[in-house]
Amino acid sequence: EEYLRRNADKQKYNGAPLYFQCERTDQGTLEVRRSSASININYNASDPEIEPYHPYNVVYNTIGGSSWKYSGEAIEWMIDVPKEGLYQLCFKGKQSISRGVTSYRKLKVNGRVPFYEANELKFEYSTKMRNYLPGYYVYLVEGSNVISLEVVLGQFGECYSEVSESVRVLNDLYRQIIRITGTVPDQYVDYEVVKKLPEYVPTIQEERDRLAGVLESLLEITGEKGENSNLVEKILVQLDMLLEEPDKIAVAGELGSFKSNITSLATWLIQISEMPLEMDYIVLCGEEQQPKAATATTFHKWNNNMARFFATFFVDNTQIYMDEEEEQQTAEAVKVWIPSGRDQAQILRRLIDEEFSSKYGIGIDLELVPLDVVLPSTLAGVGPDVILSIDQTKMMDFAMRNALVDLSKLADYEQVSSTYSENILRGVTYQEGVYGLPETENFYMMFYREDILESLGLTAPRTWDEFKSMISVLQMNHYDAYLPESALLTTLLLQNGADLYAGEGNLYGIKSGLSDKVAMETFKELTDFFTAYKLPVSIDFANRFRTGEVPIGIADYTTFNTFELLAPEIKGLWSFAPVPGVENEDGTIYHPVAASTVQCAMLNAAVEHGVTQQAWTFMKWWLSSDVQARYAGQIEALLGSSARYASANREVLQKLPWSSTNLKILLEQFDNTVSIPPVPGHYMTTRMMDYAFKDVVTGGLNPRETLYFNIKEINAELTKKREEFGLVVSEGEENE
Repeated sequence: EEYLRRNADKQKYNGAPLYFQCERTDQGTLEVRRSSASININYNASDPEIEPYHPYNVVYNTIGGSSWKYSGEAIEWMIDVPKEGLYQLCFKGKQSISRGVTSYRKLKVNGRVPFYEANELKFEYSTKMRNYLPGYYVYLVEGSNVISLEVVLGQFGECYSEVSESVRVLNDLYRQIIRITGTVPDQYVDYEVVKKLPEYVPTIQEERDRLAGVLESLLEITGEKGENSNLVEKILVQLDMLLEEPDKIAVAGELGSFKSNITSLATWLIQISEMPLEMDYIVLCGEEQQPKAATATTFHKWNNNMARFFATFFVDNTQIYMDEEEEQQTAEAVKVWIPSGRDQAQILRRLIDEEFSSKYGIGIDLELVPLDVVLPSTLAGVGPDVILSIDQTKMMDFAMRNALVDLSKLADYEQVSSTYSENILRGVTYQEGVYGLPETENFYMMFYREDILESLGLTAPRTWDEFKSMISVLQMNHYDAYLPESALLTTLLLQNGADLYAGEGNLYGIKSGLSDKVAMETFKELTDFFTAYKLPVSIDFANRFRTGEVPIGIADYTTFNTFELLAPEIKGLWSFAPVPGVENEDGTIYHPVAASTVQCAMLNAAVEHGVTQQAWTFMKWWLSSDVQARYAGQIEALLGSSARYASANREVLQKLPWSSTNLKILLEQFDNTVSIPPVPGHYMTTRMMDYAFKDVVTGGLNPRETLYFNIKEINAELTKKREEFGLVVSEGEENE
């Protein structure tokens, strides 16, 4: 009312409603800006009234939904307004993800919150699209105006802050308790928890009172008991019981329940802070002419459903279609298969249409296929010319059978391959030929809880000797560390100067390298972590890292995004670092890690079809830094930060939205990655290493003897496969 009084001299708009698309620059929408790359545009075919719409083709026509739900995330729309005046705002969208939950948004017009009520606009739960018409007028100037909506917690903000603090306090209390009792206390031992932890009972009382206040606030906001209040009630029951019988916490089942309730409360924080909202368009209107209906009529829906049904008989969903201009450019298109998701294929199709075919005049027949059909299709003579996103191991199986083109013999290979390190290209080299170029690369990093290590007077270890020294301190305080079992052996071999296979050049892989003295000692070093140091063999590292029971561990670096998104209660309390290594004489640390890659390769079908040069041109374009960076950015924009592209290109990695601190750490390990080339019979090495590891760790067998007997099986298979492919074989006694 005050806002309208201040703008009483402004004329109210009374013309036809004006529509502005939320996900694209169209119909007066000049620009769409998102505060986070995780806010995605979506394909929604639930209602034919969604704009734009097609009954069976994929059209990205809304924005937000489950990807636009965290506090602080905002979308800005720059819109073109025909004349100055007061306009009534309407938003077409829905919140159908969190049942019974109202999503809140802060409205800003040209950078300012126009009035108090705009701090918490309500978008109630709805299973279908609706027009959210709050009845508010906003003043807009003629021409460009910026409207933004930012996720806020609204009335749940105070509850979130209180529960967040309670989770932090209770987690800290749990860690203090397990330092006395361990994670599985003995029911016949009196641990005297109350005596040894004077703050135990006062803390329980304080948090009980805090959560009781939160429960009361939740009931006032929602007006009823439900999923938002049940969990708080559950932990209140346990806290009341512990106040009556404090020593009962030392019972294994009760301590486990206490931990589970804290974890659930932390998960509740994520749920309560999620304010999803999917938007179709914004409407500016007046009182006389209201926006059109948000949903289609029953007849319109029926007609649309029939069209979708009949389309299933005629539309090939595996074909990612070329546009008409591209089809006219050449009748002999390069057949490219991509065995990933449809979203990735659609993004690639768009990049091809916009940036490749128009520039090079080469048609690309892009198809989405399951990976398992590549081999039989190739054998049947109907395979692709180029295959994208194929695992390094499977790709090399094709190379061994002479099904791939040696890329090193093509023009400009040296320039293209200069993007990658020799250690990574080594993984796609076979018999002096190079049969693939990497798209993505995964490798291990060391994750650690800074708060817990600091409380124990520890720092992140740089070497394995420091890591071993840390284990004893952790275990004295009832903590643990995590290593990825036998998968770590290849990395340890590299650091100790050994290799999985013996031989040089074309003889690489002629026999196993595990019989080497250094390799034997390395295998024993690995198994000692689980036998002598008693590290857990198999655990849920992500959850136990989150609770603090396992404050340090080695995991794939993409685990970073899991912790960032799903563990808000430990935000700022953890970090990652390169995997521990071996100290050199000059004091530097040698810490290479084994990397696994996903490749792009050209099949011999391209030669047979006479499109070798066209296919190579496409591969060079696809693997260029600019195109990979654009693809990575669009993937993250569409699927969220959890789908951040694990690029094998250093330049692309630097362009992804990593913080400067984290990027520096990541690049330090990235520059020390090594790819091990699969050799004929490689699968037997992985299998027998795992068998040997389990026999030693769970069966108590001697490491050297166990590995020796398994090496004989490896060598026998290596020899068998080399004979099959006509390669030189070893005549050593290992193969007898």
